[in-house]
Amino acid sequence: MSDTLEVRVFLTAVKAGDKSAFEQVVRLYETFAFAYAMTLFNDTEVVEVIAAEAFARIWNMRNDIDSERFDLRLFLESTITDLHRQFMEHMMLEIIADTNHNHPLNSSSCQ
Repeated sequence: MSDTLEVRVFLTAVKAGDKSAFEQVVRLYETFAFAYAMTLFNDTEVVEVIAAEAFARIWNMRNDIDSERFDLRLFLESTITDLHRQFMEHMMLEIIADTNHNHPLNSSSCQ
């Protein structure tokens, strides 16, 4: 689904710094963002944070938005997918660090 004319008008206003237009964009796409994020995370609390971060990235890059070419759904999908990858990498690093910390060769009794 391509973005509607209404969304393109909102994106033009967002680019100009209109926070109420940004809030409208969030309202229009939050269900999509939450549903897509739930397919990756399956944790409501994490999904809320991830979706908020995805929308924050839109706000932070608003000056670069070309409302005629910007595909909001595609941006949300790719951003949420990237955040999922980063989250999983972080979790793996924590598991590795915890495993190394608890490894018998790293215990104080071996010194």
